[in-house]
Amino acid sequence: MIPKTDFSSSMEILANGNVRYTNAYGSYEFENLPLKKLEGSALAEAKDRLELSLPDSMPDKETTQADQIAFFKRSYMAGSLEGSAKVREAWRDVSGRADEAIGKFMDGTMRGDELASCFQTLAHEMYESTARAAYPIPFVGETMEQACTEAMYDNFREKILGAAVQRNNAEGKQYVTGEMCPQRTWKYYNADYYYKSEDAIAAVTRGMEEFAQDRGWEWTVPDYRGKNLYCNFNTALSNNFCLDEQHILDPDMVPPEGFEWFYQTGGSSGPIIATPVSIITNADGTEKVVYQGQQRQRTKFDPTDYFTATTWAAYTDKEGNRHVVSKDIIFKGDKDDLFNVGDLLVFDLDGEREGLNAFLRNLQLYSKNYFSRYDRPASFNRCV
Repeated sequence: MIPKTDFSSSMEILANGNVRYTNAYGSYEFENLPLKKLEGSALAEAKDRLELSLPDSMPDKETTQADQIAFFKRSYMAGSLEGSAKVREAWRDVSGRADEAIGKFMDGTMRGDELASCFQTLAHEMYESTARAAYPIPFVGETMEQACTEAMYDNFREKILGAAVQRNNAEGKQYVTGEMCPQRTWKYYNADYYYKSEDAIAAVTRGMEEFAQDRGWEWTVPDYRGKNLYCNFNTALSNNFCLDEQHILDPDMVPPEGFEWFYQTGGSSGPIIATPVSIITNADGTEKVVYQGQQRQRTKFDPTDYFTATTWAAYTDKEGNRHVVSKDIIFKGDKDDLFNVGDLLVFDLDGEREGLNAFLRNLQLYSKNYFSRYDRPASFNRCV
């Protein structure tokens, strides 16, 4: 376990009236500024400013240790550390070593207990680096160490999920057929990366729990719902912060082991939104809009035609046999271009059917920029 941090410190009033603060990481001198007496209009103005600021600045309740930890934690998140010249290099060193360890774990060359130990070491090093740099303030304390360690746990989660998504997407590119262009889109999901990321997060969580227990901290895993990049592989892969990422309906649903899903659309140099060229009136009075590019008959996926798409799902059973189901899709250029994958693909495997098909129903596919064109929450539901 990481040795306990030395929080001992002293305060000394110097002959010039300044105050010297000393801790295990350095010594800092604070200038003693004389008080300025306010009179007349300056005093009245100061009183007015104080009265105006008090309602907003005063807390509704007494500040607790948890409040203090939450306040300082922001300073130890990746963006804050990267933005500070004081600790940027130290953070980049820790960040790079964290990425390397996570990569080794996902490659299978590092055990879970080793990843947990690596997390503890790097979190402690990061805190000591910030303390030596007097960041974010030149005072040390257990509250700040806990805030830094909790932030490192968040940072590790983000890195783990980011690495899993990156590997998933790099693997999925091999299945894209034809030339990519702005009108095309594709999505790949491999459950192996869900489980690898969950195992990595579990290892780091054990490391954080051991750290907290050793320090006597109160800590539980935060609720990451709504924080897509920190929650799980599903939320990181289909990040709803991006309007066009609406592929997974229930991000808490666990995929079957050995499951894969792939989807791609075609594309062309033409516009993604079809251009209406004529309106045909039917005998019953209904009208049909004919779009440019839709006159020819479409029956299968064409990588050069953005009105076509294809999808497949695969399952590798415990004996190593790979089962695949697939379907081509023809888009209409309207709101009907939203499909539930479970309506398109169905596995018929004894003993595995229910779990596989349930997860297929948890997926949806749609034409490129579908939600950008048809996002009307008041008139229709995004999910099918």
